Amino acid sequence: MPGVVEIARFASNEAYRSDPAVINPSLEILSRAKGVQAIFHGIQVEDEETVYIVIIWDRVEDHKALIDDQDAYTKLRTNLAKCGSTEHHILHVPLLPDPLAQLRAPLTEFSFMTLKPGQSAQELGDFMNVVLEKSGTSLKVRYGTSWGKTVEKDDLFFLVMGWNSLQDHQKNIEENEENITLTAQLLKLVDFKLTHVELQEYRLQ
Repeated sequence: MPGVVEIARFASNEAYRSDPAVINPSLEILSRAKGVQAIFHGIQVEDEETVYIVIIWDRVEDHKALIDDQDAYTKLRTNLAKCGSTEHHILHVPLLPDPLAQLRAPLTEFSFMTLKPGQSAQELGDFMNVVLEKSGTSLKVRYGTSWGKTVEKDDLFFLVMGWNSLQDHQKNIEENEENITLTAQLLKLVDFKLTHVELQEYRLQ
């Protein structure tokens, strides 16, 4: 670690919402794949429906190797279908620094950030260096910050922060002057969608 983080999301069904352990047979298959470092899953707080599965791989190629394993991948997809929609949205991101603290936090914030026309990845990178520097100090992000550019899209970036609770984050947004200032600067660079997820870690064997 760090490696490449896969973020997969899909609409859950009542079976998963009633008992998230229904996903465990799928995660067991994932856990046996080469290059898997850690696995997390959970429901989005805002809509109480979208499932997030977060997998840290050694390399993107390790995920591709699982997809090419027809027997294992068919079993994985069959089992996942018991948890909800078979339409999955998947991204891969080399997140830095190591995102484990954020993923293990009581509440994980995910932000999908798309560069605005005329803005550059270099400008966003310079801005994010400031955010990382201030994350644990004046920004008071409880469990730190990680970010990176998605493998799939050059203009799409992914930000991860860890908090104690939704109220903890909301208070920070409303009362932390540094956060208010930096958020205003960020909105000049990107359009972003923010969500929160209470993740559970699947213990690898």
